Amino acid sequence: MNKTVDIHTLPLVTNAISSAKTAVIEACKKSQPRVSPREIPLDDLSVDWWGVNTVWWGVDISPVKAVIEDAASQFACEWNVNARREVVDYICEQVTEYFADYIEYKSNEEFINSTAACPNVDCDSNDFEVGSMKVESDTAWQPVKCNICNANWNETFTLKLTSYEVQ
Repeated sequence: MNKTVDIHTLPLVTNAISSAKTAVIEACKKSQPRVSPREIPLDDLSVDWWGVNTVWWGVDISPVKAVIEDAASQFACEWNVNARREVVDYICEQVTEYFADYIEYKSNEEFINSTAACPNVDCDSNDFEVGSMKVESDTAWQPVKCNICNANWNETFTLKLTSYEVQ
């Protein structure tokens, strides 16, 4: 009796997907100029996976490729040569899908020093929806949503007494 195994649900594959996501983020952080993880189309690259260069638009993706190849190599065997290819394709698709809506935010320092632009590193719009401000003690915050890229964030302020007026 042959039992069919869904390789997509195996811990080896799900762990590889998670590790590949982390590897993509780390690779992009090291790139100069900085590249967003959304710009690494692993699903397109998987079509010719074995011929893929380890540098893509200035991003060293060799750690990503190593993670994916390590997981796929566990499925290399005589009786199922397509399993390895299926694992590579599936991981690449899942990682690319994850980053499709990925928003990389500026650091707090970069955002505070910017001119009230969206904190999404790929946007810089000034078209926002601002929610009502809430105040507690000496802190105030308000939710903000960018109408261009749909990024969401809270802006937090520290309140400081600057003057008073006698009544």
